[in-house]
Amino acid sequence: MKVLIFNRAFFYISETFIYKQVVGLPADIQTDLLAFEITNEDVFPTRNRKFKVKRIANTTDRLLTGIRKHLFNVRYKLGVFAYFAVKKILRQEKYDLVHAHFGFNALLIYPLARIFKIPLIVTFHGVDASPEMLTQKEYRKRIRKMLDYAGAVIIVSPHMKETLDLSNHAEKIHLIPCGADPLEFNRSERLNDTGSVTILHSGRLVSKKGVPDLVRIFSLLSHQYTYARLFIVGDGPELELSRQLSDDARSESIQFFGARPHEEVKKIMAEADIFVLNSRVDDKGDMEGVPVSLLEAMSMRLAVISTRHAGIPYVIADNDNGLLVDEKDNIGLTAALEKLIRDAELRNRLGNAARQTILNRFTIDEANRKIYNVYTEVADRKKYRKL
Repeated sequence: MKVLIFNRAFFYISETFIYKQVVGLPADIQTDLLAFEITNEDVFPTRNRKFKVKRIANTTDRLLTGIRKHLFNVRYKLGVFAYFAVKKILRQEKYDLVHAHFGFNALLIYPLARIFKIPLIVTFHGVDASPEMLTQKEYRKRIRKMLDYAGAVIIVSPHMKETLDLSNHAEKIHLIPCGADPLEFNRSERLNDTGSVTILHSGRLVSKKGVPDLVRIFSLLSHQYTYARLFIVGDGPELELSRQLSDDARSESIQFFGARPHEEVKKIMAEADIFVLNSRVDDKGDMEGVPVSLLEAMSMRLAVISTRHAGIPYVIADNDNGLLVDEKDNIGLTAALEKLIRDAELRNRLGNAARQTILNRFTIDEANRKIYNVYTEVADRKKYRKL
């Protein structure tokens, strides 16, 4: 089987789950990669063939693309030069499947897949299935057409069935959350035990993560629980606000690490006791899928606190393998943090249960096995139609 995987970029640090899927596919699949940008190859090495095309090649390309967009209302399409470059690749390579990550990327390659009658598989990850995107009339209309053509639709969270309105495509839907690697994300005991209780947020500091509220809450709690500390790993547009809130509160128990390589994040995670992901629908309607950072923390036996948001309740059962609070419920988050800061036995129970949840339901190997099954199902369907 010969598969082309398309994403705007391979491999951003924030999209390690895509790297894990690519390198985790069986050797009997020839998997090529197509992107506008290929980065971090030293951190995420692969033996896959890589095709790189420029979204907009030069001034002439920008002019032609702009004219086409203005005259024909062509949106969510490749630039003119990229269109012909990708068309040449598809004609020469004769792929059995094209797998596009994120709905907006699928819209770019879908017209060409259709021309060559190549089955298209699309994975929706979160923002691409959010109200923010789907309230855009043009995006919603083109998604509908693309879904009609697609051979399979992979969603990472059950809530996407509703946001994407997939009722007419039930036979195409495959629920495959991203997974964690329980061998890579594992610890038998907490490292660097100093008697403190360490709370960790790891991930992009964007509005839907709710980090400023976490900083506000912890700044107040830190006066009472002087042995508690908050580690914040990640970069993003709300980093400066979060730093300012910490400075204003004169809290010396909050440490900002900024963006860190994957291996460093694991070391920081190994020192932590509690993982907090304060997710919510942001003011523009953006939302999560099933956050991989949450799965990795659970695999590391951290006691997790998160919110009743998007696919998170699909993973966490309140007071069973973690604690859940409502979105933007600062009172509830404060109570959950206090409960875990005070109770080491509860932290251990929830952490062990979280680890078992990953082993039972959310390993990267299980996710890759399901993706492989989707590939074979769609490819076999294509072969059957040719008979």
